[in-house]
Amino acid sequence: MKLLNLFVDESGSDNPKKGPSKCYIVCGCLVSDYKRNDLKIRADQIKFKYWGRTDIIFHSREIGRKEGDFSILKEKKIYQDFQNDLFNFLSLAGVQLLVF
Repeated sequence: MKLLNLFVDESGSDNPKKGPSKCYIVCGCLVSDYKRNDLKIRADQIKFKYWGRTDIIFHSREIGRKEGDFSILKEKKIYQDFQNDLFNFLSLAGVQLLVF
């Protein structure tokens, strides 16, 4: 039997006090159990290449705004290299995405 892991995240505000978001997205990523460890190793290799450690979390908001740990991306060459590495990682991941 093939075991799948489902990772879920959302984008947009889920706080009713702030009012509705223009866009609220729920995304799920299905990863087979045998591929999960391989993906973690490859993600950790990218993290170590740029930060020298693996406790970095790839948050699109921080990446896009080049904030926090991702402030290193303000340097054009590092940003281009990181984008290439991240794109290659995602292209070769072989996962299924579910977007609602």
